[in-house]
Amino acid sequence: MESFFTKSWLRVLSGLFTNLAAGSFALVVITPNFIGIDNFTTLLTLTSDIVLGIVFITIAERLDKGVSYERDFS
Repeated sequence: MESFFTKSWLRVLSGLFTNLAAGSFALVVITPNFIGIDNFTTLLTLTSDIVLGIVFITIAERLDKGVSYERDFS
């Protein structure tokens, strides 16, 4: 059985996490325009979206770095 951590799978996962990060950052920009920031819960949600975006982009960068080192984890 082929290992899950091949170079092509790492590229796919890196792209997935990049798109998740873009979605999280887009929520931070779009949400206040539609609902506004009128309570603490909305502010907490926007802050968590920023943190998730940073986490996702960090994961994508590390996966991409794993591919660029030409390592195969099998």
